[in-house]
Amino acid sequence: MDTHQLVHHAAAVDPDGRMLGDREFPADQNGYRELLNWAESFGIINAFGG
Repeated sequence: MDTHQLVHHAAAVDPDGRMLGDREFPADQNGYRELLNWAESFGIINAFGG
């Protein structure tokens, strides 16, 4: 996860390090909700990093 003042860029990877997807989200309350929903769409979340 790459955090910035206006947007956050997130990448999802599987346990073997393969890229599942990446996306930018606004750095506001709605953006955080979108990010969590997007991350959950890949299944169980084992970790978040910044």
